Amino acid sequence: MAKLIRLEFARLLKDKMILAVLIIIAVIAIVNWAFVAGIDAEWMEPEYRDMILRDTISSSFQLSSTPYIIVALGTIVFIAKDINHGTIRNKLIAGYSKLEIYFSTLLTAAVFTLVGMLLFHGILIGFGAISGIAVYIDTSVANDGNNLLIYCAIGYLLIMVAASMIVFIGLMVKNMAGAIILTIVFLTFVLVLALLLEGLLEFQLIYARYDLFTQAQEAEDARRRLHEVLDYFYIFQALKYSTSLFNPTDITNFYSTEGQAYLAKVLSTNAGLLALLNVGGAFLFSRTDLK
Repeated sequence: MAKLIRLEFARLLKDKMILAVLIIIAVIAIVNWAFVAGIDAEWMEPEYRDMILRDTISSSFQLSSTPYIIVALGTIVFIAKDINHGTIRNKLIAGYSKLEIYFSTLLTAAVFTLVGMLLFHGILIGFGAISGIAVYIDTSVANDGNNLLIYCAIGYLLIMVAASMIVFIGLMVKNMAGAIILTIVFLTFVLVLALLLEGLLEFQLIYARYDLFTQAQEAEDARRRLHEVLDYFYIFQALKYSTSLFNPTDITNFYSTEGQAYLAKVLSTNAGLLALLNVGGAFLFSRTDLK
């Protein structure tokens, strides 16, 4: 399998489309940096541009963010080309098993996803440092820097779970157009679905049951309990990175009791989800007909 992994990375490095994707990501990062650097902060607080840079990095962990959609589309096209060009059949003829093919593809996609996102963040931070803009850290708030690092680590974890789903889509759907469409639908519709479900559950379990004028505190307590349950599910974890300001669970302080409970939920549920997606995906792929 080690040889197959080397071959996959060699194919990745030779693919001009992958190079184009990385260039596009770099351009997007430079444009974002230029926007932040171009802000006239003379009449604002000195840290204003630092705060905008931090927000730009934080928002990039949304599944529907431009840099991640570009990375995801590059990944799905790379995988679909492997099927359309008959490369997978050649691997089978060479003696590699479908399980080896699945996990080598998964590793390649995971590394490419990681490199693409690190490139985006690296350019933002690097160009920012050159222009005197740093990621904002509130020194008046305990552990603010560490909390930001944990926030970003969770963001990378959620993205890697999405990458596993994209690999599954790419290897199970035998049509490039279909795989691309499903990927776009997954990255955009999953957040819409989560938002609709969240609104429906809140309406049915809270707003339809409590009088907000006389039972405001009871309604807020019920909403918090609801979200403590929703926090176990991936789609709501991903939604939190899009609408975190409107969610009662605090994900800005992972040193608090509430933050630590949320962190434990995210780590445990995503570890299980990664195992389910990858082992289950490999099993289903091993039973597909590639003729």
